[in-house]
Amino acid sequence: MTSAVPCHQDLQAAVLDLRSEAASLVDLVSPAEKAELLTSLQALPTKQLEAVIAFLASRHPLAIQQREEPSAAKAWDSAH
Repeated sequence: MTSAVPCHQDLQAAVLDLRSEAASLVDLVSPAEKAELLTSLQALPTKQLEAVIAFLASRHPLAIQQREEPSAAKAWDSAH
């Protein structure tokens, strides 16, 4: 009887390979396109912007995370 673990590991490796291959086929967004998107998002009314963020968060939860802003004391400590 064969173990399911090696099969699972092979499947997982194959999925990671396919994800990597798919990512390499995607065209990157240029800095100008990013700037245009940012400008468009900043022009949205608050309710529409919240809807966009909720939509993105529902599909890519790791892409939208709260980031801790460094405190002035931490910034001072790291600078000196």
